[in-house]
Amino acid sequence: MSIVTEQHLDLIKKIVMSNSYYQGNEDLLSSFCNDVYSKSYLLFKSVSNYEHLYNYMQKIATNAMISVLKRNNRLKNSSENKYMTTSHDDMPSASSAGQKKTQSVYDIYKINDPFPNDYEFAIDKPEMIKLLQLVQIINSENSDKKYSKIFFARYIYNKSLETIATELKLSENEINQRLLDLADIIRENVNI
Repeated sequence: MSIVTEQHLDLIKKIVMSNSYYQGNEDLLSSFCNDVYSKSYLLFKSVSNYEHLYNYMQKIATNAMISVLKRNNRLKNSSENKYMTTSHDDMPSASSAGQKKTQSVYDIYKINDPFPNDYEFAIDKPEMIKLLQLVQIINSENSDKKYSKIFFARYIYNKSLETIATELKLSENEINQRLLDLADIIRENVNI
């Protein structure tokens, strides 16, 4: 059972959209929400008072949004040691690039635990070989999804979602979604 409720998701979106760093960087909404979610996940378990949670989340959101802006080269340090957003007018917008409409903000919260590498897999060698073969078969049927590259990068080479997204020139949300889709396909084929 997930501890994240619809109320938590609404709170994350509300805090992100009310933050001063959001203005002018609306195209990074999903990245902002992902970062805030991954940094506040454990708070949902421990803080039950909505007012306290709101105050903590505002601080987390500011730090997470600064991190996202730095990763996207949209933030620089001014002479007064304050962060200033940089212009990104030369970047093509999603609509002008002919890309499809972005997902709903709630589509990005399908991950139950943002710390998947804190445990070791208890799987023997023959089962691992079958799993790898199944991933290769799924990848050959859906070569445009790059399931094999994503699976190997994430679970064999322990690369972060950010690193994989950069290498494959996809968003972290898309990498998450493809990993979830791959897991669903594997469950269907293995009858788990």
